[in-house]
Amino acid sequence: MDLTIKGNPGTGNKYNDVRVGQAGSYNPAATEVYHYHLAPEPAESRLSAWFRKLAEEFRNDERLRRKLDDIKRYKTVLDKTRGLDRKLEDGGFAPDSIATARRKKQYYVKKATKYQYYESAQRIDSYLYAKVCNRFDSYVFPLIRGQHPLDEVRTAVYEQVVIPILEEINEQGSADTCLCYTEDDIFGILYYLTGNCHINWTVYDLHAGI
Repeated sequence: MDLTIKGNPGTGNKYNDVRVGQAGSYNPAATEVYHYHLAPEPAESRLSAWFRKLAEEFRNDERLRRKLDDIKRYKTVLDKTRGLDRKLEDGGFAPDSIATARRKKQYYVKKATKYQYYESAQRIDSYLYAKVCNRFDSYVFPLIRGQHPLDEVRTAVYEQVVIPILEEINEQGSADTCLCYTEDDIFGILYYLTGNCHINWTVYDLHAGI
């Protein structure tokens, strides 16, 4: 608003003495002028937009009839893949821990299957798969390669993989009424990727194959 005031507009000045540009309303008897500036809303993140769109797709039953290419690579079991149980056993997991991991994987897969035909759910999962793999490779696998104790490795998984990803989901997923991922789901994703051979818990001899 371009506002120029000559003197006090309430003490006998004519309307022509006051110039107001782009004013929605103006009171010539006013003695004070306030400027209000509305800060622009922050741009919506991709993850937040996908959560919002998934709620709309689910509500309107807008189902995807094809699988997205960028998620196929994570859902495809790689050649010479050992199963989840064997991979965790190779990594030093005890039988009860392996059984827990299997349950978390199965629980996640059941939830993911329910939403497998919704495009936004596929995009969310693809985003999370990449996050889990990259954070595991960056923060956890160096410990495995360095032969650190399993307890230290699992602590790094929780602190550097599970918690940061869950925090991002909680921050960006306010519109989510479908997936509602928890810590167990992030662990489920981790073990799902382990079973598909995208994550290893020990260093394998690549020349011998796995």
